[in-house]
Amino acid sequence: DRIIDRSNAMIYIIMEYCSKGDLAALISRCNKEGTILQEGFIRKVFVQVLEALKVDVCMTTLITITQHLHMFNL
Repeated sequence: DRIIDRSNAMIYIIMEYCSKGDLAALISRCNKEGTILQEGFIRKVFVQVLEALKVDVCMTTLITITQHLHMFNL
């Protein structure tokens, strides 16, 4: 789900609680350990973000979104 705050030009994505930390923490942990996330997991997370934003996916949209998404915002 999502909350749109038009007055502050923000979209808040409502996600499930993750007992082991957020996505930014997972990426940081992988960097420290020298491991990589599996492509299937990355694809699943990205699709969930797009669904939460309710974006109609096309190549131009994907390029625009990836330029503006930051892991610390998720």
